[in-house]
Amino acid sequence: MAAKGLQQFAGGLFLATALIGGALYVSHSQEEVTDAEEDREAPLTSHEELSTTQLIEQLEQEQYVVISEDEFAELHAQLDEQEDRTEENEHERQTTYVMILEISQGMTSYDVAEQLVRGRIINNEQDLLSYVQNEQLSHRLRTGQYEVTSDMTIEEIVELMT
Repeated sequence: MAAKGLQQFAGGLFLATALIGGALYVSHSQEEVTDAEEDREAPLTSHEELSTTQLIEQLEQEQYVVISEDEFAELHAQLDEQEDRTEENEHERQTTYVMILEISQGMTSYDVAEQLVRGRIINNEQDLLSYVQNEQLSHRLRTGQYEVTSDMTIEEIVELMT
């Protein structure tokens, strides 16, 4: 096929594509306009104003729940009250962690404090280290296994281990 013939063939394809694309674009935009007009007119078939009871009935037929402002405020207050009770229950219901602490030969008080923090028995290892240092008990820690709980105070834990 000659170059001139190839150019004419490509030009024909381009023209056909442009015509088909234009036709689709125009028909698609007309469909959107028609759909938008139908959507606008669909809910109200007449120009009458609906009364409040008619609106409520129509919404309930569509499976919506309609409540008054007073009922909404009452439900909101009940929800707030329930959340307050839930928060109080969470404060009352604290988790107690139990751990078997094993102190082996050569462990330092720092190692023990680190294990207790990992076991969630104490929150801050520095509290235990300060107490042991202030009471000069770092050399009195005994090897062995000890059952400790998060309910115990630092003094009780150290007394158990010395």
